[in-house]
Amino acid sequence: MGEIDARTLFAHAAKAIAARERIKFVFTRCLSDALSAIVRWGASHGLSRDDLSFLDWDSIRASRHQAIMDDMDRHYLGLADQARRSMDAAHALRLSHILLSGRDIHVATLNRSVPNFIGLGHATGAVVRLSANTPSTIQVQGRIVCIENADPGFDWIFTKSPGALVTQYGGANSHMAVRCAELGLPAAIGAGEQIYRRVSHAHHVELNCAEKILRPIEAA
Repeated sequence: MGEIDARTLFAHAAKAIAARERIKFVFTRCLSDALSAIVRWGASHGLSRDDLSFLDWDSIRASRHQAIMDDMDRHYLGLADQARRSMDAAHALRLSHILLSGRDIHVATLNRSVPNFIGLGHATGAVVRLSANTPSTIQVQGRIVCIENADPGFDWIFTKSPGALVTQYGGANSHMAVRCAELGLPAAIGAGEQIYRRVSHAHHVELNCAEKILRPIEAA
């Protein structure tokens, strides 16, 4: 392959990025339609979105070719309750981030993560925690927004003028990290469980990306 100049390289990169984003859009659009269809199916059998979140696809698909020996809603509500209990039991276990031997199951070591600080900005403000069930009407303007995952589903927060963003999970190249860099929004992506828990439960937080500082502070 011959040499290419910078203009050609950037033109190729622009095309590749646009194509990647289009593929992601088409895929997530189809996935959204499929999930909406499952929600409608669940509603017809008395199942909420929360109930459906605890069912696997195989058990849902089985109803199309296997007779359910109980009422449909009672059958699937029972499966959902069983899955909830299993999840509660799993959350009671604390394991190391990396398992190297059987000893790590009995003695869990949680290493302190180092957040990925995006940009050089500085922000101080009240904390607001968001989850998948948080309505988009919540007040985030000027606040330190805390979310567990750097999920594209939270893109709406960028239209609400947040002061900064902190996530528990995610890397320097994650979707939210890229969006914050584009918008010049101070962010600490992938702060880890320990730091995130302390920060997200504080009333006010300081984030100084230039100095790599993320800490709770007393309210003014």
